[in-house]
Amino acid sequence: MKYLKTFENLTMPKMYDYVLVKKPTDTTDELINNINTFLNNNIGKIVGITRESVYYVQYDNIPKYLFKNFNYEKNSVNDIQYENYRIINLKDIIYFSDKLFDINIIKNAEKYNL
Repeated sequence: MKYLKTFENLTMPKMYDYVLVKKPTDTTDELINNINTFLNNNIGKIVGITRESVYYVQYDNIPKYLFKNFNYEKNSVNDIQYENYRIINLKDIIYFSDKLFDINIIKNAEKYNL
C-alpha cells in the first residue's frame, strides 16, 4: 500500500481541495446525527472560503431525506453558485488533499482499520 506522508501538507486547505470531516454523532437530535454521519462517511470538495477557518464544502450523492439540509446560494459579487454545500469549520476537517485518490486511501484505511 502506498505510504502517505500527511505531515508534508502543512498549509491550510485551499479551494477545490478534497476533505474528510469528523463531526460528533452522539447528539440527541436524530436529524443532526444523520447529517453528521453522512458528512463523516463522504468526501467533500471545498468550493468556497469565507474566512480563514470557515469553508463551503460541497457534497455529491446526498440522500433525499437530507437534501433540504444542504444549502444553495448564488454569490452576487462574482456570480459563483454554491450548491449542495455545508459550512464547515477548520477544526472539523481531519484530512485534506488536492488529489481525490489520496483522500480515498485515507478513507478506506479508516473504514477497514488499516
